[in-house]
Amino acid sequence: MIQVDTENDIERLRAFAQCATRENELLRRRISELITRLAAAEGVEQQELLTQEIEALNRQLTGQAEASPLSGRSERRRPDEPKRKKKAQTGHGPTEQPELEVVEEILELDEPDQICPKCGGTLLEMEGQFEESELVDVVDVEYRLRQVKRQKYRCDESCCQHIDTALPAEDRLIEGGRYSIDCAVRIIEQKYMMHMPLTRQEKQMRLAGLTIGSNTLWDQTWHAAYMLEPTWEALGQKQLDQDVVGVDESRWRLLNKKGLAKPQIIGLTSKAGVYYAFEMNKTAETVSDILGDFSGWLIVDGISIYPAVHQRHLDGYINGTREGPPFTIANCWVHARRNFIKAEPDFTEADRMLDLIAKLYRVVGATQRHEIDEDIRLEWINALLLAMKKWKIEARPPPGSSLEKAISYLDNHWKGLTHFVENPEVWLDNNATERALRAPILGRKNHYGSKSKRGMKAAAIFYSLIETCRVLDVNPRDYLRAALRHLKKRPGSVYLPHQMLAEQN
Repeated sequence: MIQVDTENDIERLRAFAQCATRENELLRRRISELITRLAAAEGVEQQELLTQEIEALNRQLTGQAEASPLSGRSERRRPDEPKRKKKAQTGHGPTEQPELEVVEEILELDEPDQICPKCGGTLLEMEGQFEESELVDVVDVEYRLRQVKRQKYRCDESCCQHIDTALPAEDRLIEGGRYSIDCAVRIIEQKYMMHMPLTRQEKQMRLAGLTIGSNTLWDQTWHAAYMLEPTWEALGQKQLDQDVVGVDESRWRLLNKKGLAKPQIIGLTSKAGVYYAFEMNKTAETVSDILGDFSGWLIVDGISIYPAVHQRHLDGYINGTREGPPFTIANCWVHARRNFIKAEPDFTEADRMLDLIAKLYRVVGATQRHEIDEDIRLEWINALLLAMKKWKIEARPPPGSSLEKAISYLDNHWKGLTHFVENPEVWLDNNATERALRAPILGRKNHYGSKSKRGMKAAAIFYSLIETCRVLDVNPRDYLRAALRHLKKRPGSVYLPHQMLAEQN
């Protein structure tokens, strides 16, 4: 914050005055709008409304109301800063359980106990009167061996000799196999949602009375993945059809394959869901194949591979080997911010840049909540970016320092970081994609990756579909059941989570 009484920098004072003027203009518009709207709707005198609004503004100016997007500090970053004292927790009520099945249980006294302990009289039932409470209980997983008998029939004409059999009603995943679709979904759910290795599932099933080997569990998993592969490919194309896509990557493990390139998870996120490709490397050629003909906004971090992929696509477009123009790179503000957080312990002046970035987020958030219009958004964002440029010029960090590296990162990616100014649909950061990588990373920690390339493909298929269900608020278990039953009837077809969502709606 600027100390107006002691600040000698004319440019900083001018920037502060410009921000204050814009805030005042916003408040003036708000007063005018409220007076006109409320006076017309409620028949209240405009003077009375004006008095109420002035009182509200006074509370805001004295810190009693929420500050504007350009005021306040960002979240605490230094561990030496004092923390606010938390209020003592006074207890909490029971958590609502709308998803649980409710089973009513009525407890009654046995006939010998229906005697009053005081006078020996008979206790009569008080109709409709109960002392009620709730108890969350658990029903263990139970495996059953269903013996399916299809009745046979023969023609009663002696000359015919025709024999017929009742139509099959089995719900098997593999034709002629012994395991149902529900059993396969349970295996998939435990591995790719709960991150439980197949060998651990084998032990758990044995405790429940089912004797089964991990190889059989894998056979069920792979067959389901094979059925869902066209759906996974369709999901990848659906991602590339979006206007804005985030991309990030992380390591994957391929067991017992020493000396090979390091496998990678490459994740794509958009409002349509999540798509993962598990690849043997992270070269420009590999990433280029995944992105295909994508020509929208690509939200990335600062690694060099994406500019290289962009150049490959641009060269192909110029040479006529690609039909459409390449994607446009937009960089992530969180990655830029992290560099200043690293520099802040040694350079307290980095706090100024962190505050400007925090205000940038508040302005974008206010825009998304429709609290400010486009003109105000552009004015405030341009004022903040101007303040950042001025701060960079004045900072003069020591060569090779963490602060110089943070400023260099900002300079090198400034164009990609500022695409959002003229294009509000562009995300400010790539946090959604980083969060989407948590699920396969948890799986990597628990079952140590994959044993084969087929295992990598199965992981890509199931993580993609399950995480897309989470984005769309579709129950992954219900989706997998519905998808596998659909594909049993129509092999090779596509059944996306979006289709199930549309059917539910």
